[in-house]
Amino acid sequence: MTPSVKGFFALCGGVLLAASLSLFLFFYLTFLTITLVLAVGLSLLFEPFLVSWESRGHRRITGIWIIFVSFTVVLLMISLFLPPVLIEKGRIIGDRFPQLLPSLQKEVLALPLVRSFVGPEELHRYLTEGFAWVADRVVAFLPTFFFHLPFLLLFTPVILFFLLRDRRSLERYLLARVPNRYFERARYTLYRLRKTLEGYVKGVLIEAFSTALVAFAFMWVFGVKEAVTLAIVMGFLNLIPYLGPFLAATGGALYVYILGEPFVQSLMVIAAVGFSHLVDNALIAPLVLGHAIKVHPLLVLLLLSFFGHAFGALGLVIALPFTVFFWVLFQELWFTLWGQAVEENPYWQ
Repeated sequence: MTPSVKGFFALCGGVLLAASLSLFLFFYLTFLTITLVLAVGLSLLFEPFLVSWESRGHRRITGIWIIFVSFTVVLLMISLFLPPVLIEKGRIIGDRFPQLLPSLQKEVLALPLVRSFVGPEELHRYLTEGFAWVADRVVAFLPTFFFHLPFLLLFTPVILFFLLRDRRSLERYLLARVPNRYFERARYTLYRLRKTLEGYVKGVLIEAFSTALVAFAFMWVFGVKEAVTLAIVMGFLNLIPYLGPFLAATGGALYVYILGEPFVQSLMVIAAVGFSHLVDNALIAPLVLGHAIKVHPLLVLLLLSFFGHAFGALGLVIALPFTVFFWVLFQELWFTLWGQAVEENPYWQ
């Protein structure tokens, strides 16, 4: 059945309104959004384990308690051991950085490509202004981060526990309010939404791990100091599309130089990020994300530009899963109302 123009615009408007309200709530309550994103992502990641656990005759609640206790212990260990390391590294960077700025400028000017575009005074101004901008942002960010960190560590495991325990009850509650003629389609829609997001989360984590592994191998071959630490940070930053590799390259290169390593090692860090990103785009992402997200690359760039400009780094992280979620919802509503796939309709041809 072909939809009317009125029905077409009503469905588009309804989905866009729901997406807009969700965006408003997400970014009005930024701390809650971060907690929910982490908890939902982890629940999707652990769900296959629980399904396998139940298939072996074990109770689901037992598996949930194992996940909850293990995850809480890991978070406690991170909260105990990570802050002292970060404070020590920050102290080293703060002590050495002012002394290394002139030598860094000299090393950068020694590169023929840089020397052909900027002079010593311009480069000094760019470096000074750039590092001052970064320092201001870090100083403004750290108090907020350390204020919210205990709440994040406390609420994420709790929300994860209830999501894993009550996911089926919530689905049954929603399905009980669907008219009988739409019941099967509604159940399939929930299943497809869950599987799509589950595939995306697993794909992103596999992509991050693979990128970190490639970067580590590259840096290890060229003898970069603290390659393991840098590779782990690169893997986490890879979760932020486009901006993440840039932060990994610039931050990693600067960190290695501040540790007193030769400037060529900083260049190797940048090369490692570039090589791992190239491998990611050419091999890893198409394999692990190609089936989970079927979105045109141009649309991906536009979405990332909009979300990044409007909501910053958090917007870049949730842009793709958020879009995929509402696109799948739109497709299923379209099929439910008019009995045909979206792609088969002349409006989309």
